[in-house]
Amino acid sequence: MIRVILVSPKAHERRILKDYFARLEYEAFIPGEVIAPEEVDTQLEAIDLMASFSREGEPVHLILCAEKLTDGSGVDLARQIASNLDLDETPVILFSKEMTASLAAEVKEAGVKGVIILPFSMESFRDSLTEMVNESVSIEDAARRVELKYVFETESNMELEERLRYIYSESLSAISDLQLLAPWSLSATLSKAKIYCGQNEFKAALPLLKTIVNHDRMDKMAHELLMLCYKRLGKAYEDTDDLRLLVQQNPWSSALNQRFGEIVMSEGNYDDSIIFFLKAINLYKKSIVAHKGKRKNGQAEPLTQAGNLKEEMTIHSGLVSAYFNLITAYKKAGKGPLVAAALEEVSRISPQTPADWLAMFQTYLSSGDFAKAKYSFNKAIANNPGNQEFIMAAAESYIRQGNYGEALELFEKLARLNASDVRIYNFIGICSRHLFKHLGALNAYKKALAIDPSDASIHFNRGCALEDMNRLDEALTCFNEAARLDPSLMIAGLAINRVENKMHIKEPAQ
Repeated sequence: MIRVILVSPKAHERRILKDYFARLEYEAFIPGEVIAPEEVDTQLEAIDLMASFSREGEPVHLILCAEKLTDGSGVDLARQIASNLDLDETPVILFSKEMTASLAAEVKEAGVKGVIILPFSMESFRDSLTEMVNESVSIEDAARRVELKYVFETESNMELEERLRYIYSESLSAISDLQLLAPWSLSATLSKAKIYCGQNEFKAALPLLKTIVNHDRMDKMAHELLMLCYKRLGKAYEDTDDLRLLVQQNPWSSALNQRFGEIVMSEGNYDDSIIFFLKAINLYKKSIVAHKGKRKNGQAEPLTQAGNLKEEMTIHSGLVSAYFNLITAYKKAGKGPLVAAALEEVSRISPQTPADWLAMFQTYLSSGDFAKAKYSFNKAIANNPGNQEFIMAAAESYIRQGNYGEALELFEKLARLNASDVRIYNFIGICSRHLFKHLGALNAYKKALAIDPSDASIHFNRGCALEDMNRLDEALTCFNEAARLDPSLMIAGLAINRVENKMHIKEPAQ
């Protein structure tokens, strides 16, 4: 249930706001949901009502408050809410007759999410809700990026999957709560789609992204994620009509033209696919030049004059990918003479250093182009097949994409190159467990503990493998040891409770 509290000493103001909520048609977005706001006159009543809901475990999703109250002001109420740890996540929007410089300073200091100027219309009220939600979504997205960056860059051997699942779960919950207030917000919808894609849950992301592109055909991020979902879900023939319509609606999209060309080529229409690949190449070139701000008489400059393309690695990788597709289509269509020209062109724009090829690998991998990712990685290590830094980076990238088979192959190669690195055996264990190779996982953890028996994360991961094998007594021992070695390891405590509950269920009735 969406809980909203209206705070104003004037009954007619509360009545107008209540009517607006009824007319916002929440049920069209959330079936069965109708907002019936609570009404109070004073900030004291508002705090008491919020505390009452909090004790019942029912959070308040929004406070709409008049600037002036009989027992203070809306800013005073916002300050009280912000200072209460049980209530401080509740957003506050004020409504006032005017926005003065002093009021602007006060609402900023108090953390007020927005101010609506009286009198306001239904449209301005809806816009204010949307603006508040979009801004809060942007803040949550930024916070999630910071957390993910830390997880991916830290050298800790903690259970990566558990940490990522926690970050994504908490962020999804926060975004979902925000979207309750403005379920029509495309920013919130896109944020949820990003979270699902980050967890490799592309089936859940697909309908959200379709909703976005149907309402906003210019949303480039939504189009790119939609293409990623199609690739990772292996969709082609059944979605040809959908993609054809998207290309017709968005002829400027390089990613859409390239993806549709791939589908047309898979259906054997090589000449048609060539048309789409050439169009995608031209659009990628224009995007690179536009990104660098270089225009000449309103026309895009030739690619060779666009400067250092490495700054636009995402666009650049798409361009190289489109050329690879074009070369394949030329070969299948029997257009041999054109293959040589395309190869010459792609050689001029391909990465020149191993580090650039590694960056290209990571870009292709994140976009679902696994074959091109593998090709790029092989180019990155061509002159130094034993480059442990590159192999480790690639293996960790595969783990983040949920491709444990490829990751395991690289970690096993690393183990042959460096038999004393605890991290390598820990990762071998994680990958093996996800591939249901539990004996291999236990063997890897045994080697890791022989090197460093004090690593809490290895004891924890070994416990996970034993729990998967239903060897609960041994798993519990591992989790307890992990908690002893690192008391701050919260996931170990959760695992202990989980295993103890399983053991209790298995006990025969007395």
